[in-house]
Amino acid sequence: MLPHYKPYKVAELANMLATLFPDRVDLGMARAPGGSVEATDVLSDHFLKEVWNMPEKLKELLYFFEGTPEPTIQILR
Repeated sequence: MLPHYKPYKVAELANMLATLFPDRVDLGMARAPGGSVEATDVLSDHFLKEVWNMPEKLKELLYFFEGTPEPTIQILR
């Protein structure tokens, strides 16, 4: 979801699902589009650009979950 949506929206959806279904929701991160080429093109015209921005988006997403400016996990490139 992160290459297609802003980090705030991903955090909001993950928190909502975790509230509705406690201890049943995990949020995984990957750069794969998660669908066919056609679906990826429809969802985002700039998918590859967003993939390259993934580390920064992940830092922002972790900020929404942890509330700290620097994430407590290491982000690998």
